[in-house]
Amino acid sequence: MSPSLLTLDGVHTCITSVYFDETTGDALAGNIDFIWRTCVDEAPAAIERDWTGPPVVMLRPPRHDLRKDRPPKWRINVLLESDVTVDQDDSGRHAMEGSHLTLVFFRNDVFDMPLDDIIALAVAQIEWKHHAQDWCW
Repeated sequence: MSPSLLTLDGVHTCITSVYFDETTGDALAGNIDFIWRTCVDEAPAAIERDWTGPPVVMLRPPRHDLRKDRPPKWRINVLLESDVTVDQDDSGRHAMEGSHLTLVFFRNDVFDMPLDDIIALAVAQIEWKHHAQDWCW
């Protein structure tokens, strides 16, 4: 079991699965806007096709020079779960088992620190209760 990772709004989450993918942003030639759209902007739709179920939250990488900046080399998809539910029924009780979401973020280097630390930095930027979806067995 993965260590507990804390979100921006204080929810403890755990990693269910992780997937790394090269964006190919450094290999594609042509219009830089097209490259960003292909490698970054369309990532959530690609993830939703492959990992159906949880909502997708993407942390968009910064783009400093609109004419030259290439997308980061790595796209990291992380399926996260928590025993905290985000929706309540009319009585104020939780009707589900927990909540989950898929986090997508980008990095140029995935070997510069331990994987749990890389993911913890990204998880700390999301508001779980705003994006996660409840689930039950």
